Amino acid sequence: MWGVQMNPHESINQPLLYAFDDHNRAKRLSQHTIDIQGQQMRLFDKNVNKPFQDITRTDIERFLEHVNTCYAERSVNHMKMVLKKFFKWFSENQLGTEIEKIQ
Repeated sequence: MWGVQMNPHESINQPLLYAFDDHNRAKRLSQHTIDIQGQQMRLFDKNVNKPFQDITRTDIERFLEHVNTCYAERSVNHMKMVLKKFFKWFSENQLGTEIEKIQ
């Protein structure tokens, strides 16, 4: 389950990861920060292996349990911050899309 392999959902999630990178650029984050956050989200994508809109809290908790066994506490805490940031952006982005459909 947690092996790093080619993600069959990558074509679904990849545009969202690029959009998140663009969002971070618009916020004028450094390229280094954008790269690190992008790497962490791509690691999450490869390990969870499902479309982001289908991700559950349990998926995130399992991923973090796995990461906790492989990385230092500081890295795990940074990963949590990036996941929170991404899913906050993602939920706001999805809601915006749904509102646009109504208008």
